[in-house]
Amino acid sequence: MLTVHVIKRFLLFWGIALGVIWADQQTKSWIQSFLADHGGVFVMAPCLSLVRVWNKGISFGLFDHMGTIWLFLVFVCIAVLFFTVRTYKDRSYWLVALYGLVTGGAVGNGIDRVRGGAVFDFIDFHWGSVHFPAFNLADASISVGAVLLAFFYRK
Repeated sequence: MLTVHVIKRFLLFWGIALGVIWADQQTKSWIQSFLADHGGVFVMAPCLSLVRVWNKGISFGLFDHMGTIWLFLVFVCIAVLFFTVRTYKDRSYWLVALYGLVTGGAVGNGIDRVRGGAVFDFIDFHWGSVHFPAFNLADASISVGAVLLAFFYRK
């Protein structure tokens, strides 16, 4: 039976997920156009640049040799998250919001994989010649959501 709380959780989950998807796709589109006009790299600060990186692995370029298996895993993760939010009616609003963050990020990167076989990453933090792997808004959403979910589920 649908209650007000179930509907609120559903709207919160999809509102956040769709917001992340929209913001991720918009930033990727804008940055790709911007970088095309600036030679593929734009230095914003001494330790922050915008770059053009196509990632065939998961977040931060990990496991790039595994090919299209990631697209399948994205769909499995999204299904599990959606099922978890839908079935467990006692979930807190914060927990549902975090599921929305992770789902939105997974879908955002999944869209890239469907379109081009790889994820577009563009945020490059570095200190001198040491670079943190390039990432995007979807990666950040997944990472923040997953870390905060780990805090929720720790015992």
